Amino acid sequence: MKCACQICNGGRGGVPGNENVIQGIVICDYCTADHLKFQHLVEQKRASIADELHGILADIEGGQPFDAVCLATLKRCINELEGMAHAN
Repeated sequence: MKCACQICNGGRGGVPGNENVIQGIVICDYCTADHLKFQHLVEQKRASIADELHGILADIEGGQPFDAVCLATLKRCINELEGMAHAN
């Protein structure tokens, strides 16, 4: 008997009745582990982007000129954040 996982449709061998519900979706333990790893990576990336943005802001507030490198970094951070929003 397969588990009721809505991600792998029971293909990964999860135990029937032992599924988790994440954001309204029934997920086996194997897919839950993958989801949690992905969420951890996303949070690390968000923290990295936030650090870069805070650095740019500190430079600007400290009177540093807003040069092409700052602008390119800012645009890259915005694009990455937008990509992360669409992936969720």
